[in-house]
Amino acid sequence: MMKAAKTVVACALLFACLPAAGAAESPLVQVYPTRYEQVYADDQHAIVTDDAVIAGAHWWFGVYALDGSVIIPREYTSISWRDGYYIASNASGSGVYASDGALLLPVEYDKIELDPEEDVAFACKDQQYGLYSLTERKWIIPLQQANYAAYHFGIPAVMIDDRYYACDGTLLKESGENVGVSDPDRLIFSENGKKGVRDFSGKVIIPAEYDQINTYAGWNKFAVEKDGKWGLIDRDGKEVCPVQYDGYEDEDSGVLLYRNNGEKKDYYLPDGTCLATGVDAIIKWHGNALEIQNGWEYGVVDQTGREILPCIYDSSPTLDPYVDFIALSRKVQADGSATETRNDVVVSKDGKVMIPEGRYDELRVSYDYGTDDEAVWCFNDGKLCAIYDVQGRKITTAPFPIEDWMDGENYYWPQLGLYSAGDCIYTTDGDCILQADFIRTDLPGSNAIYIRRDGKWQVAMLHPYDGSPSAWAEPEIAAADSAGILPDYLKISWDTPISREDFCVLVMQALHQKGIAADEASLSDPFTDTHHADVVEAYALGIVNGVGNGRFAPDESITREEAAKMLWNAAALLGYQPTEEPLDFADKDEISDWALESVNAISSISGAGRPIMQGTGNNCFSPKDSYTREQAVATVYRLYAG
Repeated sequence: MMKAAKTVVACALLFACLPAAGAAESPLVQVYPTRYEQVYADDQHAIVTDDAVIAGAHWWFGVYALDGSVIIPREYTSISWRDGYYIASNASGSGVYASDGALLLPVEYDKIELDPEEDVAFACKDQQYGLYSLTERKWIIPLQQANYAAYHFGIPAVMIDDRYYACDGTLLKESGENVGVSDPDRLIFSENGKKGVRDFSGKVIIPAEYDQINTYAGWNKFAVEKDGKWGLIDRDGKEVCPVQYDGYEDEDSGVLLYRNNGEKKDYYLPDGTCLATGVDAIIKWHGNALEIQNGWEYGVVDQTGREILPCIYDSSPTLDPYVDFIALSRKVQADGSATETRNDVVVSKDGKVMIPEGRYDELRVSYDYGTDDEAVWCFNDGKLCAIYDVQGRKITTAPFPIEDWMDGENYYWPQLGLYSAGDCIYTTDGDCILQADFIRTDLPGSNAIYIRRDGKWQVAMLHPYDGSPSAWAEPEIAAADSAGILPDYLKISWDTPISREDFCVLVMQALHQKGIAADEASLSDPFTDTHHADVVEAYALGIVNGVGNGRFAPDESITREEAAKMLWNAAALLGYQPTEEPLDFADKDEISDWALESVNAISSISGAGRPIMQGTGNNCFSPKDSYTREQAVATVYRLYAG
């Protein structure tokens, strides 16, 4: 089985040493001066490897340090990068270079496959196959004639004709033996028509008493079958679950077993936990979320079998099936309308509804296999509203047209606290730190990018953005988190304006912790642009009224006077009384009539030893200014603490 790993191949790059463009960059970006005429890259990734770049001219390529010095001469029509090694090819064949430019295998082989984890190269020349140690620089398995040969990644092992070898050259299987390689140090063997498992020394781990034994790359157990029933045994021979199931399925997060239930199936975890009964299939398993299928409808359960989403969804939206989210979609028809719209909902791998159904018009995804760089990009009215990372945190973004988003390279670096959208790179607090004509991201886990300006390309290195809250806000944010009033999805983008909907969620979290909730009979669906439960409940409690025409404007940044109005309405429910000495703000004439009483009241009371809502300096309230997440969390906590 081939290992899923990123291989980058230089396709076309015209190299030129030119002076860099002169604009000063943010300290979070280091732009190298060497410039390139043209860049193509495998899988739309920039070709930057460690501290070097694959570059060339006239379809001949070499490897250059970021200062422009030569590491590998420009003599090749193709150069691939595999985690510390280069495969260089031209008319003479293929060879291997180390990252420092040392030639490890001469450029004369018909085919080379690298396994960087084992530091070996599987090579073929004139129908001869062998295995070469890149660290010891010698042949582990000398070249030998064969009709067929292959390297099995993940086991790892070499098959030459009907013989198997370990990566240290140990012969695992002689011609004619009924033995197959299964996982590291384990062999499945046949004896008297039955199958078992032994280690490389010949010690029997699982006796030969089963009709079938299967395993897969990444497993640490074997699926065993006897008399039509299946069970699991680990690689040390210990029973994981008894042989009593009708079948098993290999999912992303592990193995599931099932019993037939008429034409349906009942699914179980290896520990016997029943996940779902009478369903057609479990489609995906990511962490604590499993997607189930019943007929042509889909839903989600967690690892205890608890329903997260009912089986009412008809398909998945435009999200890639390999990301660590489960995304479902269904058509709905608004009341009084003949037009159907499609509602998307996303569940995170911890089993929580990450993006509620119908919250956004359109969802897109960015990701790299094998990393946590996944993100869901959310659009309303054709503009970017938010980004959700793999942890379910909501990154506030400026409204960005979807057309510009689709034309650019859009990516999220959780390890850096940065994201690219269109032709800019931003911090998670929304500050643009770099702008270019075009941006291309690098390999998974790398901090390198390509930027294009005035028709020329440069390599740039990104540096981590702190992204932590301001020092003044940290104690109250920590206290709010401990009190259970700070949702996980808001624990990022502290210095960005909080949206009206997110502020409403914070207020309702605080009220719920105090035991205040709306009577279920009073709940309605008053707004056309959001159906969030906290907004609906806040409306029922008289905390919010919307912006008119049945709209709440959930994605718009809340203004300070709007926040004051919501806070005071919530404070009244908690029994607060205004003092007779409200703060006399110098800009009070700028406060809207509908908000003036609330501003006076909320600025006159205190919580947690501080005024709940203060001015912005110079005795001003700045009523039309936005309110940041950290300011919102701090004031809601003060309201909660009393």
